[in-house]
Amino acid sequence: MTTIRNQLYFGLAVLTLGGTAAYVQIQTARGALQLLKKPLPIRKPLVDMNRDAMMPYRVMREDRLSAEIVENLGTQEYINWVLQETGPRDAKPIHFSVTYYTGVQDQVPHVPEECMFQGGMTQESDTTLTLKLPRLGREVQVRRLSFNTPRQLGQRAYVYYTICVNGAFYGDRQLVRLKMANPTESHLYYSKVEISLDGSGVDNPTRFDEQAAEVFDRALTELFKSHWPPPGSERGGMAAPGSGAASS
Repeated sequence: MTTIRNQLYFGLAVLTLGGTAAYVQIQTARGALQLLKKPLPIRKPLVDMNRDAMMPYRVMREDRLSAEIVENLGTQEYINWVLQETGPRDAKPIHFSVTYYTGVQDQVPHVPEECMFQGGMTQESDTTLTLKLPRLGREVQVRRLSFNTPRQLGQRAYVYYTICVNGAFYGDRQLVRLKMANPTESHLYYSKVEISLDGSGVDNPTRFDEQAAEVFDRALTELFKSHWPPPGSERGGMAAPGSGAASS
């Protein structure tokens, strides 16, 4: 019975793949599908991001990366800030970074669950959150991870990130790849926004979630306003300045 079922599943898979391939061929011939994506240049360099848009989180430090790290990063478009909330005396520093990619095929940004492990840290938890962001006016999927630091007993790092692909947000690289492969979109950009805070095992992660949501809300709103391509650019490209026509 199992053999028959497996053969049936295999047959269905072949039919599905064959049908999909035929559909892709037909739609590509009609010009309805785009498998090789064109670039969407960023509208304004990330290094020129308006710092006042992050208030009450003040930019305390801006770190520029070495040429070797930038090469490994795979993009020149990035910011790496240290933020701190104004007012509370016990406000913890918040590490905030954004990277932007376009014109690069089959590449997904480095993610903390790999980078932190390579740095000798042990992953403690992994949760996917849906954050409501009132300024942005939408919900965003965010990945939250916590890591233990072997050299600092009792210390824990909390990392939040989301990857924006053509205006949609994902906390999972497989979903990112599926979105990137959307054959109905002719152009592609993707941008990772990441926040990290240092805490301990006794800290309440709910407060960290609230802070992360506040920072994401301000940052994503500003990125859409001034930096990322406008919605709809993924189909046909951005409109040329002074015209209503999209540029390819």
